[in-house]
Order: sequence, then C-alpha cells, then structure tokens
Amino acid sequence: MKIVDDSMEQLITIAEDAVYDGEYRQAKSLYESGLMDEPGYPKLHASLAWMYHYHQENFELAERHYLLSIHFDPSYEYPLNGLIDLMMTQKRYAFLKSKLLIAQKNQELDQEHILRTLGKIAERQGEFIEAIKYYRMAMMESTDNDDSAELKKDVKRIRMKRFKTILKRWQLQS
Repeated sequence: MKIVDDSMEQLITIAEDAVYDGEYRQAKSLYESGLMDEPGYPKLHASLAWMYHYHQENFELAERHYLLSIHFDPSYEYPLNGLIDLMMTQKRYAFLKSKLLIAQKNQELDQEHILRTLGKIAERQGEFIEAIKYYRMAMMESTDNDDSAELKKDVKRIRMKRFKTILKRWQLQS
C-alpha cells in the first residue's frame, strides 16, 4: 500500500516551484529537510533527482536519487523514465539494460516503454536480432495504433541495418 503524506506533497510542490523560479539553494534546503523527516519517501527522491538532472546538471546525484526512488517504490514510473533518459544520454547501456530487465518483471510498469528501450539499447549495440525481438515484444504490449505503426517501422529499419552489416561483412571477405 502506497502512503501519501500530504505535508511531504506540499513540501515537494513548494520545492519544485522554487526550482522553476531558479532558487536552487532554497529548493535543495527544502528537499533536504524533507529527507530528514522521511528519508524513504519515493516522490521526494524523484523530485530531487529531477532537479539535479534537468536543472542543476549534477548527473551523479540525479542517478543516485532516481535509484533511491525506484528502490523505495519499484512501481513508480517517473524515476524509471528519468533514469532511462539519463542513462541513454550518457550511453550507459549495460547498466540501464540490467535495471530494465529487473523492471520488466514488475507488471505495474509500462512494459511497452521498457521493451522499446531495451530494443533501442540492443540496436545501438549492434545486436539487431535482439533488437527485433524486443521491438516485437513491445508491439504485443502496445495498445495504440500509432505506437504499433512506429514499432513496425523500427523492425523494418533494424532488418535493413542487419542486411547492410551482413552485406558489408560479405564484401570484406571477397
């Protein structure tokens, strides 16, 4: 059962307003006071990670707080999405893949997004067969026609990339 603390929610709102106003010291002070009261409040860690990720550009602290938020509430999607964005930007594919494989077991999370991201990771690492597998699995989870059409385009693109790499290898051998 998820517990929502109204005072923490108000503190987060005030801290986020301070971030939007550019008052990062005040926001950090508010977040830290909240962490002193409730060190395991997932939304507090997620909001702090958001500040570090998008406004302060302290990626180490952003990663730390995303991971803490996920630890305290594995079904909370916001920190997972932030972690995906951060790790894809930093090209830390192996670490992200390990976290997504764990998240894939949690049926409360958006499986299509997780599988699509696993497909992107495999594609960027040149693992085209694995990428196709993940994109097809994401298609099976999709409930939106536009998303399904996009995933079909992804599979088609991967097939072409795979064909081109096979052709290049064949040409190098002859």
